Amino acid sequence: MPLILGRGTGAEYRAPKGKDIEDISPLNGSAALLAIVRFVDGGLADADLELLQRGVDTWLNAGGSIPLERCLGLPSTHNGLRRARRDHWLCKAASLVNADGSTTGSQMLEAEWNKFLIRGPWFIWRDESEPPPEATPLSEALFWATRYNRSESLTARQIARIVGHIFTEKCR
Repeated sequence: MPLILGRGTGAEYRAPKGKDIEDISPLNGSAALLAIVRFVDGGLADADLELLQRGVDTWLNAGGSIPLERCLGLPSTHNGLRRARRDHWLCKAASLVNADGSTTGSQMLEAEWNKFLIRGPWFIWRDESEPPPEATPLSEALFWATRYNRSESLTARQIARIVGHIFTEKCR
């Protein structure tokens, strides 16, 4: 499935209203996706241009035999894009949790996420297109992670696989 960032599709990969794309943590392994979003929004930086040029150059040199998504390092399916967004927001949530290690942090984030789903605002917000303006940064990140994970949480082990590097960096 080709990557299409047209009407409706690209909007979900942009920063929420009132946020600059630079204010939220980069998408895991998807600098090219952020570069494409900035291209569509008219704010392409020199580094973005270089990244996109390298990917397109690789694709052209391969005679188109390698999919452009692969040359740019982009997820090639809707589910892959959805997981990239979920992981992005989990990284944001992890950066907001104070923990003394990867395992502890992942367990704390799992507990926060489950609390958000079961006893927290998800029940009220689940039909909204975005969290309310008064949402805490952690609730906002969990809202988007939950949205992209189809209203489910993950286990601490799965969370550690996705965001463990953030807790490791914070504990240095």
